[in-house]
Amino acid sequence: MGPPQPEVVKQPEADGTDPGGVREDEAPVTALVASQEGSQRRADRLEKLLARGASAVRRIAADHEGDKGRAQYAARIGREVQALPEPARQT
Repeated sequence: MGPPQPEVVKQPEADGTDPGGVREDEAPVTALVASQEGSQRRADRLEKLLARGASAVRRIAADHEGDKGRAQYAARIGREVQALPEPARQT
């Protein structure tokens, strides 16, 4: 290893661009737009997931109501059968 090298600091050009060619006043705007687009994509994805969740809740509730209705029907039939007189036995 040789002696430590001095750090090279890149100075902006006179026209406002950095040595890489990006204007100083454009870089934050580009980053902001990219950040907003990323936020919008996340918001859209979250909205879709919430809609899927709400749909699943509605399906589960409908299934539960169907199960409840079938259980009530079975209980009613069971009570009606119990209320019938027993048939006479033939001996």
